[in-house]
Amino acid sequence: MRYSEQFMENIEYAFNAFCKIVLRHERMAGFEAENRTGNIP
Repeated sequence: MRYSEQFMENIEYAFNAFCKIVLRHERMAGFEAENRTGNIP
């Protein structure tokens, strides 16, 4: 099945947004752990 260029760009945009959210949450979890223990996990 062939997808249109516009559809593929939309999928790429959505995936990038998802990755940014995941990375932001991981970074916040790391900061919280560092503040709790004083060490980087």
